[in-house]
Amino acid sequence: MTPGADEMDNNEKRPEPAVNAAVLIDWENFFLGREKNLYGDIDANEESQRLVRLSSKLIHEHNPFARVTVWRSYADYNATRPAPEGSRHPYDYYLQRTPSPLMRAGIEPVQVFRFPGGSNKNAADIRLVVDALRLRSDETGIDVFVIVSGDSDFIPLAIDLRRLGAQVLAIGVQGQTKEVLKKYVDRFEFYEDLVAAARLEPATGSKLDAIARALGEILNEKKVVPFKAVHPLLNARLGGAFDPEDFGAGNTGDFLRSHARELNVSIAKAEHDWNVGLPGIDMGAVIATTKSVASIGPSIASYRSLLRGPFPRLFEQSPERWRAIAPLVIRFGDPATRPGEFTPGNLIESITSIFGRDDEFAENAAKAAVVQLTASGIVLNAGTGTVLEKPTSQDKHTVLEFAEAHRNSSAEDIARAVMAFIMQTLVARAAAHSGGPVPVEPTLVAELLLGGEQDPNILPFVESTLREL
Repeated sequence: MTPGADEMDNNEKRPEPAVNAAVLIDWENFFLGREKNLYGDIDANEESQRLVRLSSKLIHEHNPFARVTVWRSYADYNATRPAPEGSRHPYDYYLQRTPSPLMRAGIEPVQVFRFPGGSNKNAADIRLVVDALRLRSDETGIDVFVIVSGDSDFIPLAIDLRRLGAQVLAIGVQGQTKEVLKKYVDRFEFYEDLVAAARLEPATGSKLDAIARALGEILNEKKVVPFKAVHPLLNARLGGAFDPEDFGAGNTGDFLRSHARELNVSIAKAEHDWNVGLPGIDMGAVIATTKSVASIGPSIASYRSLLRGPFPRLFEQSPERWRAIAPLVIRFGDPATRPGEFTPGNLIESITSIFGRDDEFAENAAKAAVVQLTASGIVLNAGTGTVLEKPTSQDKHTVLEFAEAHRNSSAEDIARAVMAFIMQTLVARAAAHSGGPVPVEPTLVAELLLGGEQDPNILPFVESTLREL
């Protein structure tokens, strides 16, 4: 029977069914490949965020209106391998710190435990295969799959998914991909090639014009903005549409420097960052005026905000934590007792183990402690005898030593020296923020340093230290 005119009109107006997509990641395959290609210097945060962008772009090139409804990463995140020679622990839990970066990128980490007698790798692969087939057969039905792996074990999955009507795209890491896999998917791309293409892809003039308008609106309101604030402000104004990599820039600062003329902005170096402002204004004068009229009210929140300000950003540690940290630092300072080379990376790793590796904030707390030890001058760069700026967990080459004044310090001496440095920084920043000296409330400072603990000796120490400052 031939449809009538009305029926044909209705059919023409009927919207196309939604296209749903899923990205399924063989995380161990991806991680080990990237680690090898980057010579061990892999940033799980950066790789996770970039993988989301590149996978989305690949999907939308084929299906402009597709909706990615599933992001999953499969691995045994407790997998181990022998630790590098000289490490304090015999095993390296190399994937254990990656679930948090994955979740921050919007990817669901799927923990796949090893069954007795089986292998971690096969268990994760099997789980990915089972999930993919289930997703295809669900009521919502995934139409497009991106398999992030170069493993030829996924060829049978690709064959089955295509037989069931799904489109299969694959992303593999160079050096970790079997050539034969490319023949069984609808499209294959090397991850490294996608990264290179994204950097070279020219941005459209309309996109740059939209960013220029948004940045102009921001600067009309705020006059001067530090580089580090530009990315979140633009994303808020543009609905999350700003990515410096779209313009071939590695970060926001590179983007601003490369396109200052088109954006109609001026750029100037500040004390702790670069600033961007409207052309022709005196950015230094604007900042000085802002500081001179600002006031800092006495509260724990305002004091904490000042300490979190320009580098060094100070995150207070409680006396109880310092009682655990300081003896370990003393051990590192003594060649006879040190558990490893006295470097920022080794020190951060050892302090992290004190707090417990299962605590997702342990490494951040350890880094904060080492920043305070170095910024205060208690621990110096042994090679230069100067303060080490910005110690990192990756730095296992810079040798540290105690400053002469602290070589015979007790654990309690070190803890108090750090707290005195925090108070000195707080007083200086409060004065700079308010345009002149301001009183700092000892009871609030003591409460801030205690972090909820009870210690009757801290308040007299704080009062005495603030009087001297």
